[in-house]
Amino acid sequence: MTDLRTAELCKLAANAYLATRLSFVNTLAGLCRVAGVDVDALIEVTGNDPRIGHDYFAPGLGFGGSCLSKDLRGLAALAARHGVEDTAAFLASVDLANQHRRADAVALALARLPHGPAGARIGVWGAAFKPGIDDVRDSPALDVAVRLHQAGARVSVHDPAAVGTARAEHPELHYAADPAEAARGAQVLLHLTAWPQFAAIDPAGLAPAAPVLVDARPGLDHQRWRAAGWTVDVL
Repeated sequence: MTDLRTAELCKLAANAYLATRLSFVNTLAGLCRVAGVDVDALIEVTGNDPRIGHDYFAPGLGFGGSCLSKDLRGLAALAARHGVEDTAAFLASVDLANQHRRADAVALALARLPHGPAGARIGVWGAAFKPGIDDVRDSPALDVAVRLHQAGARVSVHDPAAVGTARAEHPELHYAADPAEAARGAQVLLHLTAWPQFAAIDPAGLAPAAPVLVDARPGLDHQRWRAAGWTVDVL
């Protein structure tokens, strides 16, 4: 039991810490990609330290939804209101690092389009901000799809549960009935929400225009995809 002000801060602090942990591991992943370091080995070794652990310690597209971002920004605003500028600045940097992951995914996809994004077909697997729900509030996956559409690409999105909610938010995108349709004719395919259904798909059975995968979430067997002739870029 504690007082109301402390209880409120506990809620904000818990989600802000999880957000910081995710942004930190994603920052490491970006460094590993540039430096030629095996990020999976780094995560495994570092997470074996019992003070760190493996929970919420896997790189990906970043967090979204209605909790982590809101509470992170709420705590930053509270710190700024009380004049604790260093805390506010630190929390803002966590938020910025998370947003950079979305820009990085877009950049990886655009780099695989030899003639630029205008008119290019891009497939996207995932619209919900996490698997198991139809919630697209502050969804990193949907945000990336929209940014690619705004760059001029023809984006086809499939999600096992969130097509309806995504279409209501962004009707300008095309929504595919299944993962194979989203990938058909695509010059780049992006894996942006870690639904287990996507991990079960045989990449050899897909029909893209170019077998290029940008993988921004855990779950896919990269060895299997490469054996099927795909180029795999990992965020």
